[in-house]
Amino acid sequence: MAQSTKLELGGGSTPREGYFNLEARDGYNATAKWPFEDNSVEEIISQEFLEHIKDTEFILKEAIRVLKPGGKFEFSCPDFEGIAKQIFTASPKEVEYMKRGILGDGTHEFDFHRNILWYEQIKKLMEDVGFVDVKRIPLAGDYSHLLKDFSDTFIQSVKLCVRGAKPDEDLCDNSPDADNG
Repeated sequence: MAQSTKLELGGGSTPREGYFNLEARDGYNATAKWPFEDNSVEEIISQEFLEHIKDTEFILKEAIRVLKPGGKFEFSCPDFEGIAKQIFTASPKEVEYMKRGILGDGTHEFDFHRNILWYEQIKKLMEDVGFVDVKRIPLAGDYSHLLKDFSDTFIQSVKLCVRGAKPDEDLCDNSPDADNG
């Protein structure tokens, strides 16, 4: 269906130029089969989306299905392990920000969190569905609206940015066994 080879999950009303925006407010359901052929998407990006979806495993399976060999999936979301570590030393303003990170801030009908994610959990889920080279990376994107109120160190500790890749080749040989036809 879609012509784009780059996909943004949940880009809201300001999707990135050059990306197909799979957005609920545009009538797309990210938890139904995506409108892309297998091995057709070069890159998937998403900021602050996965925590709103209850079935993270489905999202990851669809991502690995549609990504071309060697394609990358990069996303950010609240890091609940980081939030838990910060909660006892944070300022009142930082605690309020972390509460919004846990509960959502109620700015629109889709703004509630259905999932609590942290790095080791998401890494295992990604590897279980076939991603390789899964790693935590520095936050990507424009967080300047947060940095005026909070330090970069604080933001890096309560936000999670992860990148994983689809293997360059199929690691499972699905061809019929010579002896079994």
